Amino acid sequence: MFRQFASLFARKGGHHQRSVLQRAPDDKAAKDDPRRRWRMRAGNYLMYDTIGATQFAILILFFGLRERHKLLEIGTGPLRAARFLIPYLDEAHYCGVEPNSESVRLGIEFELGSEMAKRMKPRFASRDDFGFHEFRDQFDYVLSYSMFTHLPPPQIPIVFQNAAKCLHDDSIILATAAFTDGQERIVDPRKWTGRPVNEYSVARFEEAARTAGFKLIRLGKIFQDWFVAFKDGNKVALSGAEEMRKVAWRQVIPKWEDPGWARK
Repeated sequence: MFRQFASLFARKGGHHQRSVLQRAPDDKAAKDDPRRRWRMRAGNYLMYDTIGATQFAILILFFGLRERHKLLEIGTGPLRAARFLIPYLDEAHYCGVEPNSESVRLGIEFELGSEMAKRMKPRFASRDDFGFHEFRDQFDYVLSYSMFTHLPPPQIPIVFQNAAKCLHDDSIILATAAFTDGQERIVDPRKWTGRPVNEYSVARFEEAARTAGFKLIRLGKIFQDWFVAFKDGNKVALSGAEEMRKVAWRQVIPKWEDPGWARK
């Protein structure tokens, strides 16, 4: 399935394929949309829907996420990805860590819906120390979008080490960062930052993952730089990485809508 999906979107014969996901020219986001108030907490509010849906699609199409699996999201924000994941996964199979409890509250109230939250019973932890042990559970997947971009260097290995304690041999970590092939740009070496974001070397992440017992593979740029981390012998993760790297992502991802400050 992965190979067939990739072949649909890959560049053929040196020609660019038309993006099947690109918005129609007359479909413009209203900048006075009231949802902007809470969606801005996730970053680019104009891309809130498409970035969240892209995360969900990557998990299912390339890395085999099924409803029976248990997933931990690090940095849920106002439920940009969680509003797709929570209804899909079995009851109580979604856990999210988000230090800003108000973002979670707004996401439940305006995006997920209180009835869905009551029915699916997602669990949330409001903490910034990456204490995933609070859930007292073992996860099949870890997802984190645009969390590492704001994280200071000393906390990067802590994330991998703590995640390793609540994963099994076949678990998969999918996350994004801002990678640079040149000199790293670290906004603050000790504190969380907003904008501009931190730009790290891939080598830093590879070392942090290796120390925690994971292999890390860079997947490509889909709005941000994606990577997957997994233990040796994980065929699902390796196959998903191989197929994902074949896709000409610039040709298939939704067109970037700039709110005036965000970087692609």
